[in-house]
Amino acid sequence: MLQTFLHKRCNELIEAAIHYVNNDLKYLSNKEISIQYDIKNAIKFNAQSVFHQDKYSLIFYSEFFDRIYGAFNTLLYKENITFYHVVSFGKEKYDEDKAHRYLDILFDLACRLIINHELGHIFNGHLKYKKHYGQSPVMYMNEDKNDLSPLVSQVLELDADAFAATRSIGFMTYDDNIAEFNKLRPNLIQNKSHAFLLTVVAAVIVFSIQGLGKKRDNPNLLQIKYLPLRTRQDYYLRCAINAHKTMNSNEPLAFDIYFLREVVPNIEQYLNLYNHHVLGFDPDEYSSKNNRDELNTIYLEHCDTLDSFWEQNMREGLKPFSYFPPA
Repeated sequence: MLQTFLHKRCNELIEAAIHYVNNDLKYLSNKEISIQYDIKNAIKFNAQSVFHQDKYSLIFYSEFFDRIYGAFNTLLYKENITFYHVVSFGKEKYDEDKAHRYLDILFDLACRLIINHELGHIFNGHLKYKKHYGQSPVMYMNEDKNDLSPLVSQVLELDADAFAATRSIGFMTYDDNIAEFNKLRPNLIQNKSHAFLLTVVAAVIVFSIQGLGKKRDNPNLLQIKYLPLRTRQDYYLRCAINAHKTMNSNEPLAFDIYFLREVVPNIEQYLNLYNHHVLGFDPDEYSSKNNRDELNTIYLEHCDTLDSFWEQNMREGLKPFSYFPPA
């Protein structure tokens, strides 16, 4: 069960995310969408977006938020100075107040990823699209409940990830937001590359909590409904880079996807150590060394195939149901 202060913060984040997207929609079309939401107290890694009786709703489960906060709270202890150096973008001396500030930022960014992913299913028209074709107008994180065909399911999940990545970058690299953060503590966010890196750290922890490093068998890419997590995380990072280039062309990133592919296993390993020492998971079962083949050429090229499939087979079909023009 979420602690009171976390429950309050999660409610604020959900409402802020809905408001943020609705502001964009109102600017574009002078309308807004009413979306209800609920946080259920359950030990369950899941979230849902629902379209029922012409009304939208979001359902989240408290375990995700609990695990996210617990992980960042532990990783930012003074004893884990190397993680502090990653998020502070330098080698400065540990500062407990700044560590708490980074905890707040990273928790917010991680929660926004989950929230905005579900909002992506709504605002990109996925639920109405499913209903139009006679399927249940619900998007689950649980593959067993997903009634879509594998390729369509993979495409819609990547589309929602792209929506979440774009929203996170838009929020975190916005000049006014960076200025507000730096009012809390001077130089808390050094520049836009630092802001971008914090979104990367938050994303890697979210994907890791979902089981990024959990040992698993190689899948048949044409039969599964959700891409392997390493492949999906890589796609998310590429979307984030593209969003940054579009929004911040005057301030290029200090790194590219090839650099990030070298760095993210080190960030992931912090969460795996948390899994081992705090949660007691077996070190061989959760490791950044597991599932590295999910970044092989065949997986990355499959993402290109999905992009083509979306463009050729789904873009026009989704357009009538999307609240924003498809990319």
